[in-house]
Amino acid sequence: MLMLQFADVGIGTITSGWTQLQALTTADLRSRVGMKVAGGSEGANYALTQTSGSDGGAIILALSDILAGQTPVSDTSTAGSGATITTPSVTPLGGDDFEIRFVAALAVTSFTAPGGWTERADVASGSACAGTCATRVLSSSGATGTANFTANTTAIDRHGYTITVSGKPDASGRRLLVASSVAVHRGTW
Repeated sequence: MLMLQFADVGIGTITSGWTQLQALTTADLRSRVGMKVAGGSEGANYALTQTSGSDGGAIILALSDILAGQTPVSDTSTAGSGATITTPSVTPLGGDDFEIRFVAALAVTSFTAPGGWTERADVASGSACAGTCATRVLSSSGATGTANFTANTTAIDRHGYTITVSGKPDASGRRLLVASSVAVHRGTW
């Protein structure tokens, strides 16, 4: 599983059982991406902490047969201007890797993913901050290039994460499991 957690004031330590891959802090936005290899008896919810009075949210993606025994390739960026949030380029481990881009920004409520990407979640905490996630399957082991997400308005602070993971899809070709219940894979507080 991969998780983006973001908040305008502060986020606590990462939830027990999760490993932090990357984190960013700018003037008015804090975010992190974590991973967890799911066991046979995962709970229905995960408790995430943040600073009292903070607005924030989280997105959790469950990936099938990808992360076991391997650390994902990841990088961060605070690039972009206006309503553009730029996620960084990474060099994946293989040509059929699965690519995930997470974005968090302050003073926006929604995003549009770049062309060729499948948006998986768009989460807003009122008008304070928002996060999104988009994915795609790679067809080359070359550098992925940057990708620009567009916010619905000018972002004050912006965080972009790029992650690639290796693995073979299952017999149905699935790599990503997105829960049918909104509460399972995204939420705000």
